[in-house]
Amino acid sequence: TKMSVTKSSLHELLERRQTGKIVPSIFDLVSTALYRNSWKNTTCGPAFYTNMCGSVFNIEFSPTDSVAVAACANGSLTTHDPRRSAKVHIVPHAHDEGANCITFLSDYVFVTCSDDTTIKVWDLRKLQSSVAVLKGHRGWVKNIEYDARSGLLFSVAFNDGVRAWSVLQPELHNTRQADNLVLSLNDPVRLRIAPDSSKMLVCLRKNVCLVVDHFDGVALRHVSADIAEFVQQRRAPSGLEKSKTTNRPSLHVLSSIKERVGFRSVMSASFHPSGNFVAMRHIDIRNRAIQQELLSIYDLRNPSSVRIVHDERNYLKYADEFSDEETLDIIKEIHYSPDGKVVASPHHNGVRLLSVDEDCTSADVFFDDRFHSPERALCSPDMDVVHTLSGHKAAVLTCRFAHHDMLLASGCFEGVVHFHQPQL
Repeated sequence: TKMSVTKSSLHELLERRQTGKIVPSIFDLVSTALYRNSWKNTTCGPAFYTNMCGSVFNIEFSPTDSVAVAACANGSLTTHDPRRSAKVHIVPHAHDEGANCITFLSDYVFVTCSDDTTIKVWDLRKLQSSVAVLKGHRGWVKNIEYDARSGLLFSVAFNDGVRAWSVLQPELHNTRQADNLVLSLNDPVRLRIAPDSSKMLVCLRKNVCLVVDHFDGVALRHVSADIAEFVQQRRAPSGLEKSKTTNRPSLHVLSSIKERVGFRSVMSASFHPSGNFVAMRHIDIRNRAIQQELLSIYDLRNPSSVRIVHDERNYLKYADEFSDEETLDIIKEIHYSPDGKVVASPHHNGVRLLSVDEDCTSADVFFDDRFHSPERALCSPDMDVVHTLSGHKAAVLTCRFAHHDMLLASGCFEGVVHFHQPQL
C-alpha cells in the first residue's frame, strides 16, 4: 500500500531523520513528496540587469552550493547567493561573444567557454580579470567538462572537435597552436562525462551520439582511429557498435533516435548519477513554424545493444507559443537531480520535473525491478510530469539542480534567474 505524506508528517519525519531514526525507504517517500509539493521561487534579475547581460544560457553551482554562476548571451557572467536568492556580482564582457557554459574545478575556481572560441579560468575571489585564457579551438566552444580523475578539462566546439586541457598548466595553451585535439569531429554539439568518470558522451548534430566506455582522459586518443573510421563511413548506425579494443577506452556509436521519428539533433544531455542512463533532448527545426522536441532516456548498461527505454514526444509549437522565432534555435539545457529521481527540462516559460513513474523512482531501480514486476513490465512509456515550476515571463533556456540542497536554478531568455525550492 502507498503511504501518504502530509505537512505535519513531513515535519515529524524530518525530526526523526535528525535523530537518526529515519529509514531509507521513508526518506525516499519524503523526497518524492517534496518533488510533488508546491514550490516557491524567488527572482534574481531586475530590468536593468536583464538589459545588461542578455539571455541566460547556462547556470552552475559551486561544489558546496554556496555560489551559482550564470553565463549570459552578451558574454557577461553573473554570480548569485542561492540561499538568499541574491545577485552578488556582475562580470561584464567576460567574453567577447556569448558565454555558453560553466564548470567548477573547486569551491572557488571555475571555467567558462564562449562563441569567441576561447576558454577562460576564473577565481571567485578575484573576478576583475580571468586567471588564464585557453586558446586553440577554431569554432564556437559550446561545452566544457572537467574530469577530476585525470585533472583534464575537456571542451567541444563546432567544426573542430574535442580538446583536452591541463588546467594545472594553463600557460601551455596560451597560443592558438595548442596540440591538444584528442577527437577530430566536424559537428559536435554537446559533451558529457559520467559522474563516476566511467563514460564520455559526445553528441553530434546528425542524430548520432558517440559513447566512450571505460573512459580514461589520458588515454582518450586511443579511440580517435575508431572515430575517424566511423566518420569516413558516413552512415547512420543502428543500435550500438562496439570497437575491437577491450583493455582501454572503447567507442560505441549510438543512433539516438529511430529514423522514422525524424528528430535530427541532440542539443542537450544529462547523465543519471549512476552513469548507467542518460537523458537527451532532441530537436528537429526543419519546419520553422513547428518545433518538435523529444525527451528520452537511454540505458547504457549493456554494451552489446542499446534500446530506447523511454520515448516521450513533446510537440512544442514554439512559434505559436511565443509569437516569434527568437528562441527556436537556442539550446535548452536539461539536468538530472542528484538523487536520480527526476529530470528537470525547460518547458515554455517554466521547468517541468519528469520521472519514469508517479513514485519518482530512480531509473536504475525502476528498470531493474521492471523485469521482476508484471505491473512495471506493462507500464506506459510516457514519463510522469511530477511538477511544473513557473514564474518566468519568457522562455526558459537552462535549469540546474544544486549538488546537496533541494534547490533548482533556472534562467530565461530575458536574462532573469529564478531559484526554486519545495515548500513544506
